[in-house]
Amino acid sequence: MKRYIVAALALLAVPAIAAEVQDWNAVDNSNVDIAPENMSPALVNDAIRAVQGATARWSGDESCVIASAGSSSVWTLSATRTLTSYYDGLKVCFDAHTDNDGTVTLNVDSLGAVTIKKESDENLSAGDIQTGMKVEAVFDGTNFQLLSPTTTSSLGDLITTRGDLIYGDSGAAAARLALGSSGQVLASDGTDAAWSDIALPRSYLAGMGLTVGTDADHDIDIAAGESRDAANSANITLAAITKRIDATWSAGTGNGGLSSSLTAPANDTWYHVFAIIVGGTADVGFDTSITAANLVSDHTATAYRRLGSVLTDGSANIIAFVQYGDKFLWVDPPLDVSTASPGTSANTVTLTVPTGVVVQADVNVRANANLWYLSPLTVNDEAPSGTAAPLAQSGTSTATNNTDNVQVFTNTSAQIRYRVTTNSQVYMATLGWTDTRGRDD
Repeated sequence: MKRYIVAALALLAVPAIAAEVQDWNAVDNSNVDIAPENMSPALVNDAIRAVQGATARWSGDESCVIASAGSSSVWTLSATRTLTSYYDGLKVCFDAHTDNDGTVTLNVDSLGAVTIKKESDENLSAGDIQTGMKVEAVFDGTNFQLLSPTTTSSLGDLITTRGDLIYGDSGAAAARLALGSSGQVLASDGTDAAWSDIALPRSYLAGMGLTVGTDADHDIDIAAGESRDAANSANITLAAITKRIDATWSAGTGNGGLSSSLTAPANDTWYHVFAIIVGGTADVGFDTSITAANLVSDHTATAYRRLGSVLTDGSANIIAFVQYGDKFLWVDPPLDVSTASPGTSANTVTLTVPTGVVVQADVNVRANANLWYLSPLTVNDEAPSGTAAPLAQSGTSTATNNTDNVQVFTNTSAQIRYRVTTNSQVYMATLGWTDTRGRDD
């Protein structure tokens, strides 16, 4: 009888349930303390309630419903569940009670202060965590690893007060991406005085258009813009500036732009307009060299980018033009060809377009010939034809006045070739040219 009484009491005993979720076994049948075999039906409700309590305490620690406490760098946390030690994978989530002022330690349930790290092994920077943030961290066996994004260290976080994108530490060694005053992308080590350009794409050019200035004979206005230099080694960021071709170069708007060894603008001469850097400052200069050789030797230009070209007339005055992007048009187009008897063989002619660089000339042509054909000197010399390649740009089977507009590439001497099928009068007027200004290099 005694042994039956003992067995019955055993069935009535409340099962010894592991207190918290982290103490339970991942193998269902191994959790015999929660629901032992042949347990009394009267104890099932207690076991279920114990499981519900442990689950609720675990959820409280994972759901950010508790708040931290302490100073700005030494934080404490009272977990909802009972913790007897830290373990690898322990996750806590809480409301930050204050901004951090740098490195932070977290002491959970008086188990010991543990440093909170970000990005695996970096200490927090001031302001990484701010008051009211939901902070999630996991213990890795040594430190608490921050799982929540910070306000300063995640690439792509927009800092609206400065218009910057910040990544890395927010202190003196911070790296920043930002828009400068002219819209250029800049980099910084954390102080405005140390900002420097991030490299623009190769051959990049935006803005910096040319306009004839108030003194139309001698001044060129250059719009604000930015470009990569010809050597692809530096950015040139330019504010709007006016430069004079009739005065020796000196820094600043309204001052001379002609390289000093050129002394004075010559008659009927092409001058190339360059954005340059002299003494670390962006400016503009005029040079007869396509590589700004005089500006480099005369004024120690450390970088340059050609923006376009201007032509002087017989009085050394700038001939009027307008610019639309890469397209330059003469205000008063010149008649470059007027030939009464060109013959039917190839003719080489010089157009009024920049020299020293290949451009695409825009030409109006009239020829009292059956067929006519304009071509670059870099391709084969071929006669125009009505049936065989390369055919012709214009013409008919009878010798009549045929007029058309043609775009044709020049050589660096501003020359092209033309041929006609009958020895009749030819006229060509150059409307302007297209100049990529190094964007195809």
